[in-house]
Amino acid sequence: MRQSPKDLEGNARIGAKMVRKALYDLMEWKKAHHGKMSADEPLIHLFNTLVTNLFELKDAKSSDKDRFAYGQKTAYVEVLEILQEWKDAIIHGLDFDVEKVFPL
Repeated sequence: MRQSPKDLEGNARIGAKMVRKALYDLMEWKKAHHGKMSADEPLIHLFNTLVTNLFELKDAKSSDKDRFAYGQKTAYVEVLEILQEWKDAIIHGLDFDVEKVFPL
């Protein structure tokens, strides 16, 4: 069953909200235990978390019954593509074509 663009967008938004919440939780924990984070620390953590999650979701497809997993995958790929705009992305390992490594 193919998802409509509206369904894909909705699933991607849910995945993006999960990513934002995880990053917020990390920052709150870090502030509570170690003081403020540098600008790079949350980006590095986000990059590592996204890549780890994408490897777990590598087989998710839009035709799967579990469309939520595909929505997560779509959101994570989009966030990684945005992270590629970070000036230090290459230094931290984001020097690959995201959609070739994690095709949608």
